[in-house]
Amino acid sequence: MSRYWSSLGLVVIGVIWAAGGAVTAIAGGDEPGSPMLWVVLGAVAVVAGVASYVVRARRDA
Repeated sequence: MSRYWSSLGLVVIGVIWAAGGAVTAIAGGDEPGSPMLWVVLGAVAVVAGVASYVVRARRDA
């Protein structure tokens, strides 16, 4: 299980980024940068984490 911590970390970071971007976009905050960029980056991090998990699980099987 310890081999999967980095995959889990990517998923957690991605969820936090996406949630933060979504909240900022909905609230209409005047934060610098585009909140949708954070949503997209978060989604990419989640997909990368899941893909990393799948590759490692197949490699271990």
